[in-house]
Amino acid sequence: MNFDIQLPDTLVADLGTTQIATTAAKIDSMRVLYFGEETPARYLLCSIAGDIYVYRPGVGFEKAYASGKPTAVWNFEVYPWGVSALSPLGYPGIYALARAGTEPVFGISLLGSWTGILGKWKNAPRGNMLRSWKNRMIVAGHGEHPLRLFYSEIGDPEKPEGFGNGGYGGNFIDVRLSESDSEPITWLEVLDDALIVFKKKAVCVFLDDSTFAFDRVSQVGCEGRFQSCVIGGRVYWVTREGVLSTSTAGDVRLESQNIEPVFDQTYPDVQYKLKARLSDLAIRARMSVMPEGRIALALPSLFDSTGGCRHLYIGYPLLRKAGDPRNPVMPWTIHQFWDRRVSALAVYRESDSDVDKLVAGLQEGTPSTPSLAKLFTGTSYEGQGGASSGGGYYRCGWKGFITDEPFERLRRVNMLMRGKIEASAQSDAQVFPATPMESGSGGTNTEEVRIRPETWGRFHRIALAPSTMAIQAVILKGELVFRGGKEHT
Repeated sequence: MNFDIQLPDTLVADLGTTQIATTAAKIDSMRVLYFGEETPARYLLCSIAGDIYVYRPGVGFEKAYASGKPTAVWNFEVYPWGVSALSPLGYPGIYALARAGTEPVFGISLLGSWTGILGKWKNAPRGNMLRSWKNRMIVAGHGEHPLRLFYSEIGDPEKPEGFGNGGYGGNFIDVRLSESDSEPITWLEVLDDALIVFKKKAVCVFLDDSTFAFDRVSQVGCEGRFQSCVIGGRVYWVTREGVLSTSTAGDVRLESQNIEPVFDQTYPDVQYKLKARLSDLAIRARMSVMPEGRIALALPSLFDSTGGCRHLYIGYPLLRKAGDPRNPVMPWTIHQFWDRRVSALAVYRESDSDVDKLVAGLQEGTPSTPSLAKLFTGTSYEGQGGASSGGGYYRCGWKGFITDEPFERLRRVNMLMRGKIEASAQSDAQVFPATPMESGSGGTNTEEVRIRPETWGRFHRIALAPSTMAIQAVILKGELVFRGGKEHT
C-alpha cells in the first residue's frame, strides 16, 4: 500500500500486490516483448540465476537457456528486424548478453510462439550491456576493454564478425575523457536519436553514428546497469548524488536530493531525500518507467544485511515545479516492503483487456518463494501495512518555515480525508512517537480530522500510511499549524 499523488493535489492509497507466478530463484533483470498485430504475443524475458527464462500468460515460466553460470545477469535487447537464420526477416531479433568469466554470448529469437534459442550470436563482443541505436547494435561492458564501445554494421547486428579488438573487428571507439581516463562504461540508454553512454563520473551524448563524436554533459554518471529510464523526452538515472535527468540538449537537472549512506532514527529526512546502502548500489538498484508518467526506483535498504531492495521510491516528474526555489526537485512517495525485496522491475500487461502494470521480481521473504508480482493492484499485501510496521507511506519533510527562529513546534496537522491512516511526525530534536497516531473513522464519507504531533526542532518530517485496506484512504487537503520560538526546550 503506497500513497499515490494524483493531480491536482490528492493523496490516494494504492492497493496491494498480486502474485503472477513463482520463480526458481530471484529475477535479476527483465525485458518485455510484444509482437504481432491482431493478437500480439506477450513475453517477459527474465534472467534468473544465470539462466534465461521466458514467461508467457497461461503457460508460466519456461527455461530457454541454461548458462551454468549462476552469477551471470543477462541484458536483453530487441533489434527491429531479423537479418539471418538466427532471426529470419520479418521477426524481431532478440539478443542477450551476459558476462561471467568466459561466459559465451548467445542470441535468441521468438517466432510466433516460443521456440527457444536457435543459435549462437556468432563472435559477439564479450560485453554485458547492449542497445539498438540507429539500426546498429551497440555493445559495452567488455571485461578486458571496459572503456570500449562496440558497434555493428548498419542493418546487421551480427556483423562484422571476428574477435579482433574485443569484437566487431575494428568497429569500436574507446570512450576516453582524457589521456589518463580509465573509468569503465557503466550503462547505455537511448533517448530519441541519441545514444547515452554512462560512466560513474560522466554522461556522454552521442548523436552521430558515423563519427561517434560525443559531448560530455554531466560529471555525475550512473552507478550500474538497469538504473535508468526514459520519460517525456528526458532520461533519468541513479547516482550517489540522487536521481538526475537530462534531455539530448544536455540540460542536466537534479530530481531528488542525495542518497544518504547513514540512517539515524533521531534525524529526519530533508525533503525528498533517498537512502540506500551505498556499497550495494551499483549492482542492486533498479529503475523503471511506470504507467501515468511515474518513475519506480528500488534501492538497497540500509537495514537489510543482504543488500536487498526493501524500499521502492515512486517519483512524479509531472508534478515537478520547474523554477520554484522552494520545490526544486520532483516529489517522491515510498513503498517499504516488510519482508520482501525487489530484484527487478518492468511495465507489463498480460492481455489486451489488461492495462499496463508495474511488475517486480520479489526475492525470498514472506512468502518464502521468489515470485513475479504486479505491484499496487489487488487486495492482498505481501508484508505488513502502516508506518509503524514497515508498510508503504507518503513522506515529506522541510527545514524551518520561520528561518530566524532556532526551533519550531509542529502543533497540528489538519486533513480533509476519507478512510483511515496512521500518521507519524519527527524532528531533529525528537524521535517518532512510540505508537503512530490513527486518524479517520475508516468510512467512505469525507471528514475533517486533526492530529497533534507537538514535535519541535529545526527539521521536520511527517509520514502518512493507510492503516487498513478495507477502505482506500484518500487525503484531499492538508494543513500544517506550527509555532516558532526560542522557549521550546
